[in-house]
Amino acid sequence: MDKFPNFEAEKSPEDLATEILKEKGPRSGEFLDWVEKAEAEVVAQNTSRASLDLSTKLAKIYYKAGYADEAIESLSDNRLAASAEGEEVLVEIDSLLDKMETGEKLL
Repeated sequence: MDKFPNFEAEKSPEDLATEILKEKGPRSGEFLDWVEKAEAEVVAQNTSRASLDLSTKLAKIYYKAGYADEAIESLSDNRLAASAEGEEVLVEIDSLLDKMETGEKLL
């Protein structure tokens, strides 16, 4: 008998975090553990860009899980830090904010 591919193993860590958030909410231990591990990686990198990248990643996770207001608020709060990183980062965050504010589906 042929084995079927394990599609669960092919999900990205962000997709898994999104599923956990959808199913268990933002205060679940499993989701908070994921966030804590991601934050530890940022601390290890010790750059403002890594911190912005995580904030953007978390905003996308929140948005995809149905927490649009939290995602938009988080990105809006990061605009100032993004402007200090440079135009490219600011444009990326503004584009993402526009998509979220209009209800566009994120990839």
